Amino acid sequence: MIPILCYFIICLVLAMIDWKIRIVPLYITVPSLILGCCLTGNVLPTLIMFAIGAILFKFKICGGGDSMIFAIMGAFLGYVALIALIVAYLMTLFFVKINKKERKSVWHKQIGKVKVNARTTKVFYVDRYLTIVPFVPFTLASSALVIFGYETIKFYL
Repeated sequence: MIPILCYFIICLVLAMIDWKIRIVPLYITVPSLILGCCLTGNVLPTLIMFAIGAILFKFKICGGGDSMIFAIMGAFLGYVALIALIVAYLMTLFFVKINKKERKSVWHKQIGKVKVNARTTKVFYVDRYLTIVPFVPFTLASSALVIFGYETIKFYL
């Protein structure tokens, strides 16, 4: 029960950050990944989920932070994370379909951030991809649905 509680606290913090600024910081995900592997010992599901995230990141379906979230899901949840991942993607697709403003766009859009050097007053443009749909809140909701739905079904059976 302690690993599940830690997982939900970590995902709640990451969901708030992802919803607000659309970035999943590595200084939270890497220690969370190590904590999850130490608490549960799920190394193989972690590697499988990270490989899935890396493939999705390569094809620009999700961001780099989202692939780290997949690994955290594997570390804390084990093989149940695959079901939670499928449910999270279905929830995200449903969110994109019902949100009319997001229909025109794809998963990512390229933004330019302006950096000004104080000495030379030159303007540098740093291009990066910003995820339009925050994925971590859907991961949190799907994990809760899968874990507590499984526990409820197990209780009644």
